[in-house]
Amino acid sequence: MDNHKIFHLDLGKQRNQYARYVYDLGFTGKKDFVYFFYLNQIKKEDRTEQQIRSMKNYVEEASQVSDLYRNISLLPNDILPATLYTMHGEKKDVILPDFFKVGGGYLIMSEAFANVLKSCRLGKTQIIPIRFFDLFHNEYVNETTYYLLNVAEKYQYFLPELTEPKPFFQYKKNGIDVYFSAIKQEMHDNYIYSSRALSCPVDLWGDPALSGDLYISEPLMEALKQAGFTKIVNLWECQLA
Repeated sequence: MDNHKIFHLDLGKQRNQYARYVYDLGFTGKKDFVYFFYLNQIKKEDRTEQQIRSMKNYVEEASQVSDLYRNISLLPNDILPATLYTMHGEKKDVILPDFFKVGGGYLIMSEAFANVLKSCRLGKTQIIPIRFFDLFHNEYVNETTYYLLNVAEKYQYFLPELTEPKPFFQYKKNGIDVYFSAIKQEMHDNYIYSSRALSCPVDLWGDPALSGDLYISEPLMEALKQAGFTKIVNLWECQLA
């Protein structure tokens, strides 16, 4: 379905929640992260060789997830994160935001927010169920299921050559020049995108030329609006050429 508009999904409001929500992801469904947390409490010189290997394996797996996540790529089933956790204790009646970020830049959603996304065209993008675990009390915080959003669809519509002033170049990755994202709407108003984006085959995607930036179609914007979620995200209309 063609759109009349596309929107940049700015994550400024979600970034600002870091200080309040000091949570991280566990990277397997076997609660290996609990053991990893335990090993972290042991002085380095007191760890056994087996414990050192276990920590190294866990860090390597976490790094693999992080790299794929940042590269707008599919997460294999054998390394899907399954747990959100806190080390500081949490009340059983805690109510988390419908859409927020945790350590590592991972995006977490409520079931209601996830259902809006599921109603649209997601392609390979993954909505991964996770539970909330309290390391301080060594138990799940509640019975609620939350969801990790892993955007795995990438389309390059940004046109830096038409953008004035030209955005700052960061680095080249996989043959693509990557530029700094706009941090304010007035800055983003100067960014120019190809009108091919109006025919994007999915409703949510990332642009590899702008690290970490997400975009949504007009139908998804309307779905978020009807559900009352546009008040918790920044949506900036994209200028098209």
